[in-house]
Amino acid sequence: MIHPNLRRFLTVTALMGPPSIAGLASAQSAVSDADRSTARSLAETGAADYKSGDYKSAVDKFERAYAIAKVPKLALWYARALVKVGKLVEASERYAEAMRLEANGPKAAEQRTAQADADSERQQLLPRIPSLSIVVEGAAGASTEVTIDGVQVPSALLSEARPVNPGKHQVKGKRGQQVESQDVSLAEAEKKTLKLHFAPESKGTGAGPVTASTVSGMSPIVNPSADTGNGNVSVPDQPKTSSTQKTTGWIALGIGGAGLAFGTVTGIMALSKKSTLDNSGQCHDNSCPTTEHTQVSSYNSLRPLSTIGFVVGAVGTTAGVTLLLTAPKRKEAAVSAYIGPASAGVAGSF
Repeated sequence: MIHPNLRRFLTVTALMGPPSIAGLASAQSAVSDADRSTARSLAETGAADYKSGDYKSAVDKFERAYAIAKVPKLALWYARALVKVGKLVEASERYAEAMRLEANGPKAAEQRTAQADADSERQQLLPRIPSLSIVVEGAAGASTEVTIDGVQVPSALLSEARPVNPGKHQVKGKRGQQVESQDVSLAEAEKKTLKLHFAPESKGTGAGPVTASTVSGMSPIVNPSADTGNGNVSVPDQPKTSSTQKTTGWIALGIGGAGLAFGTVTGIMALSKKSTLDNSGQCHDNSCPTTEHTQVSSYNSLRPLSTIGFVVGAVGTTAGVTLLLTAPKRKEAAVSAYIGPASAGVAGSF
């Protein structure tokens, strides 16, 4: 059984009747007869697709026809087709447009009937539309870009219930280098709240002017004798952070000192063993009898240890001194003094 309104839709050729200037956008005011005829044909085949259940094709044809002739009756059937393919949000808007358009021409009564139907069907549709609220945590909404299925959500509308079509959606938020993405599915009439979590934005130091109010009981002091002539004065800056390099330098220096001490001690012990062997009268031309084997072995063991100690000591000492001498030193910072009616202070780059 064909819906009575659909039957009328298929038979009324005046559907694309002459639109009024008030009812159409300025781009439609110059629509030619050929354009209206083509749009009428699209609407009629779209209605046939709707009748056969090919709602996707009906939406496509109604959309193109509606772009040419925005009249209430076509908006009504365009909305009905959108409902069939699950695009409830878009259908609600087409129903609303049908109600706002002007009903005119020889079939004005039928157009007003279409508007009444659009109003009734929209009221039945609204409770079926799901809604999604997006809450951004740890970051101000104005500095966070949020999209639903690739469409950006204005920051002013974040946290507000937003109508969405039933089904699966991808919500993505971006704040600086942080990206948060979540998938959410909603059934008809379902209401959900989705939270996007971001780490708080770190606050830079020294980004703004320093005023007297920032230091309790202190007033800005400027040394006039240090004035460079353009309002800038040189003041000592805080030392650069170089504790890591300095610490490494001291450690290397300590290792070097220990290596030198070890090399010295083992060297002295080796010399002592050598002197004992020389004074024994048993060794001649670097050759000793087996009775002196213990002393010879001890001497031979101490000699390379002493050498290793001196090498480690030299390398460690050189590295330590180099690191300490090349550590960043204090630098100057240019600042400007300022005095206003209600404040005074200094500002500049550090």
